[in-house]
Amino acid sequence: MSIYIQDPLPPDVDLNMVLRTVEQSLPQKFIEDAGVEMILIGEFEELSQRQIQSLWKKEQGAIYATNEQSSNEDMIDDLVHEFAHAVEDQYGFEIYSDDHIEQEFLQKRRHLYDILKAHGYEVNLQSFLKTSYDVGFDNFLYKEVGYEKLSFLTMGLLLSPYAATSIREYFASAFEEYFLPTGDRASVKIMSPSVYQKIEMLMEQ
Repeated sequence: MSIYIQDPLPPDVDLNMVLRTVEQSLPQKFIEDAGVEMILIGEFEELSQRQIQSLWKKEQGAIYATNEQSSNEDMIDDLVHEFAHAVEDQYGFEIYSDDHIEQEFLQKRRHLYDILKAHGYEVNLQSFLKTSYDVGFDNFLYKEVGYEKLSFLTMGLLLSPYAATSIREYFASAFEEYFLPTGDRASVKIMSPSVYQKIEMLMEQ
């Protein structure tokens, strides 16, 4: 795997330490099989436009990560999250074919709908019954509700507010929590049991 640094990282971010931690946190089979051929670090227009820290591009075999990282832990989170999407693309059939994760995700989306409706938000149930990412839905959660409030409202329901945005982010958030050194596998097992079981299954293959 190649590393390309287009723009420098802050002096307090140790890239070698970050990469070493990511490598030690993930099973070797995921690192080898995920198809990640390079990691590019810098100021990328697509990241800025979408207001995101990192992005996995399957067609390029590349993870793009912003150089504007606040800490080693912040960058580790970003890279593990994008490895989750790469693993998801590699093992998509094994992960989703039995619909267990989809059913679990939609059940939580319906619960989220009830919560937001009870708190006075104008919500359309059909918007909550989609699994793919939708910019309008994400903007509603991010800008109208706000991730800070959403985190409070979904405590015990979702591992992170961003997990509500799509089934892919639901999977990636659980994957991240499962493998991060600072993560809590017990919480993944409780709140995202279907994802937990899939990760365990994939590691045993």
